[in-house]
Formats: sequence, C-alpha cells, structure tokens
Amino acid sequence: MKIFSSLVVLAFVAAPLFAQDKKETKIDVNKLYGTWELVKGPEGAPMGATAEMKKDGTMLIKVKIGDMEIKIDGKFEVKGDKLTVILTGPGGEQEKETDTIKELTDSKMVTEDSKGKTTEFKKVK
Repeated sequence: MKIFSSLVVLAFVAAPLFAQDKKETKIDVNKLYGTWELVKGPEGAPMGATAEMKKDGTMLIKVKIGDMEIKIDGKFEVKGDKLTVILTGPGGEQEKETDTIKELTDSKMVTEDSKGKTTEFKKVK
C-alpha cells in the first residue's frame, strides 16, 4: 500500500501541466496531452516516473522500482487551474486528488498540492 500511495502522490504531482494565475484561469489543455516525467517533487516521490495524459481524459502512470515496472491507470479532469486525478490501484481501490496547476508550457509542468508541495515534470513526448 505504501508503494501505491507514493504513486498516487506522483500522479497528482504530475498535474502541474498548466500555467495560470488568479486573474487568468484559462489553460491551453492541449499542452497537457503527452508523456511527462517527474523531475522534482516532495521527499519519497519516485523520480523518473512518467504520466501519459491522453485526450480522452485517461492517463497511465509508470514507475520503475529496481527491475520492476508498476503501471497505474487513471482518469483526469481540468477545471480552471485545478487538475483532478483519480487513480485505480491494483486491488481496484481508487484515490482522488486535486492539485493546482502553477505552470504549463510545451516542455514543463508544475503543480501544487493542497499542502503547498510542488511537483515539476518535463515533457518527454
């Protein structure tokens, strides 16, 4: 369960694919689509993990631990500057988290969780 929780944190950290401020909440959602690699995050976040965000609102997270690769399916939704992610664990359990998108460019995404912790991703394709 600890691994799943860490993966959930990763997924929500990957949410920062959009650039916005309080005055402007319009996001170019098209910049979100693609595969993002976790490059900076809170302690314990699995660096190098990827989150593939698809136009149909589904996502696939891949985390490599040693020689083992873990895949987690999920769904996401964007409203304003909020990115909500719902991940389904190996036993069918679901975890939901909403992060604020702080920055989103063609190559960089930064999100902030409800505790003020930021996560940074770089686009790999």
